[in-house]
Amino acid sequence: MDQLSTQLKKARIKKGYSQQKVADELQVTRQSISSWENGHSRPDLYNLTLLSKVYDEPLDNFVKDNHSFDLQIESDREEFLRFFNLLQQKELEKIKRIDLYLSIIIMILGLIPILGTMTSLFAIWQQSHRTFKSPLWWSSLISLAISIILSMLLICLIVSHHWFNLIPSIS
Repeated sequence: MDQLSTQLKKARIKKGYSQQKVADELQVTRQSISSWENGHSRPDLYNLTLLSKVYDEPLDNFVKDNHSFDLQIESDREEFLRFFNLLQQKELEKIKRIDLYLSIIIMILGLIPILGTMTSLFAIWQQSHRTFKSPLWWSSLISLAISIILSMLLICLIVSHHWFNLIPSIS
């Protein structure tokens, strides 16, 4: 029997309560009270707080210098840290996957201006020996200008995306 179970039983007897009376106060079964007092299980923090009120004992009396309770707290802390690290890894994987998808989309979009530039240059080269008044020549020239501007914007987007990922966050 551990220290907490002994303290719970002594506090109940000191108040002159039966296990059933305490169980009714806490809205648990009498078997739960018996299990706590025999050291087979421990009450959760909520029930431990209620027990402290029912017995008019400070909660600290039940928790202080209780090695098994300290072990449970340490075990719960380690479990929480494992769970937190697992969530953190999943979030990092999700961010990496989104970053990969964005990079692929940016590369595909980066090909569009290049293809537009190549076709515009070809059209201008084909039309160069003809007159500059041809509507096809002017549309090719405008298409070339738009392609160059889009290429510059995409380059800026790619550079800024990777630049901001290199800057350490301030926290």
